[in-house]
Amino acid sequence: MAHKVLEDIMQIHQVDQLLEEVFIENEEQVRSNSAGRQPTQMDDSELKTIINAEMGQSYGEENSELASDRARALDYYFNRPRGDEIPGKSQVQSSDVMDVIEWMLPDIIEAFTTNDNAVSFKANSAEDEQSARNETAYINQIFYSDCNGYLMLYDFFKDALLQKNGIAKVFRDDRIEIRYAEYTEVTEIELEQILAGDEDTEAEVLELEENEKLLTELSPESQQEAKMLPQVQEQMKQIMMEAQQNAVQALEESGENSMVMTQETQMMMQQYVQESAAEALESIVVTLYNVKLR
Repeated sequence: MAHKVLEDIMQIHQVDQLLEEVFIENEEQVRSNSAGRQPTQMDDSELKTIINAEMGQSYGEENSELASDRARALDYYFNRPRGDEIPGKSQVQSSDVMDVIEWMLPDIIEAFTTNDNAVSFKANSAEDEQSARNETAYINQIFYSDCNGYLMLYDFFKDALLQKNGIAKVFRDDRIEIRYAEYTEVTEIELEQILAGDEDTEAEVLELEENEKLLTELSPESQQEAKMLPQVQEQMKQIMMEAQQNAVQALEESGENSMVMTQETQMMMQQYVQESAAEALESIVVTLYNVKLR
């Protein structure tokens, strides 16, 4: 029995030696085959082709694996039929994909928008605290109001969950937008407000035309605005003063004392002043402007 075991051990040892010799021989053969070959250099066009293919695969160009995954995810999200339905069987589609994404989105958005400041600046010194607060308010105004930051974050995270890539482009827009505007029959105050614009807008006058109109020819709204003009207020003041003087003069000519008047006389005098002023107002001329801006 012991002799038999010894023979088996010897056979196993011989097999091991044989396998080792075969391995060494194959390794030497591989080395000899590769020794005569030189690595080939990749030209620029071949390198560009490989890079473009990898880039297309990364952002999901048509017929890529990523594009297929995105299309399938959209089908699952909108509960579209998958094509393997059996007539006569249930056609119900699971909404797990949509449920999970819509369940996760609020928590993700909240993590970034809990604080009113999406971006905050830290002051370097006590003197810099006000500047830091102003910079924080300015940048957050741009992010949340000008760029609609909340909806941008919502789309960004939803794309990441649904389409595997969430992309947001951050850049400074230095483009100058040129717009043309035309205003007709505006008062001097309105013209000043239009030309003043705001800190981000510069107005250039292309054409300016003046027109004169009677105050009574304007619409009620325009009359109210015109009465705020200094020159119109001065004319109205002068008209009222003249009407009052004429009323006093007429009263004195009638033999009554203007310093001692009955209530009835006072009412008649006020009515006379109002009627005289109303007639005089019809002669007030207002300057209006037609302006074209760029």
